[in-house]
Amino acid sequence: MVNTVSLRNNSEAGLFGAMRLSVYLVHNDNGCIEYIGEKRLDYYDDFTPYVKYTESSTEVIITFYAKYSESNLSIHIM
Repeated sequence: MVNTVSLRNNSEAGLFGAMRLSVYLVHNDNGCIEYIGEKRLDYYDDFTPYVKYTESSTEVIITFYAKYSESNLSIHIM
């Protein structure tokens, strides 16, 4: 079974200086989409938030980097 992790910008109109990302797991074998959660990342004048993926055979770890912190989200993909 092959799955895909998908991040979608879910920011509402008028949200300034930040973005909201919705995290989904797509089951490629049957097309089912599973909602995992949401993450807000704030922008600063001297820093743009970013995301890094680390993948193994059984999970994907998404690291969200903000100016003063980082957080991880682990998603089981098998």
